[in-house]
Amino acid sequence: MVSYSKGIKLEDELTEDIINTAIQIVHDDGAENITVRKIINKMNVTNRVFYNRFKDIDELLWIVYERLVVSMHKSLKSIRKEGMDYYEYLMELGISVLKQTYETKLQFSHYMFEHDSLTENNRVWWTQHLKEILDYGIEHGYFKEIDTEKLSFSVWCFFRGFNVDVVDRRVPCDEAVELFRVGCGILIDGIKKTDK
Repeated sequence: MVSYSKGIKLEDELTEDIINTAIQIVHDDGAENITVRKIINKMNVTNRVFYNRFKDIDELLWIVYERLVVSMHKSLKSIRKEGMDYYEYLMELGISVLKQTYETKLQFSHYMFEHDSLTENNRVWWTQHLKEILDYGIEHGYFKEIDTEKLSFSVWCFFRGFNVDVVDRRVPCDEAVELFRVGCGILIDGIKKTDK
């Protein structure tokens, strides 16, 4: 199968249509059930249209995955509201990530987490973001002195592991949120400055 048109990858409106069709199929059927055939049948186009734009289905899924990760990163920046209690903010941050995991439909989450473990950029983004949050907590007297670099990695692992498990076990979202509140609450209580 020839990949790309004369060796040049096409990027046009049809490319976006293919990506959007893939996103819809992933949401409806799951990432593990997406095929080039499903995409071209749904769009009523030929194999050539697909392969002039993408090397294979994995390349397309990677693009879909990256868009979901970027979307999640952007949404997390808007969680903290003026006057919001710092501890409440931390809890809402974790719950927001959990709910977004559910919103991507359970079908795509396994693919995301599988590829997250291989994606250094996403790990770095999360650990840096968490480190900033923890450093803020120390600087403003919310947390006792801790190694925020090590803790940010540990918290990232907790969030990832928790989300993977509740999604894989198909725990209802409301129940997962309650379970998360318990675990995250214990974590926050463990690093709170006792005189705050």
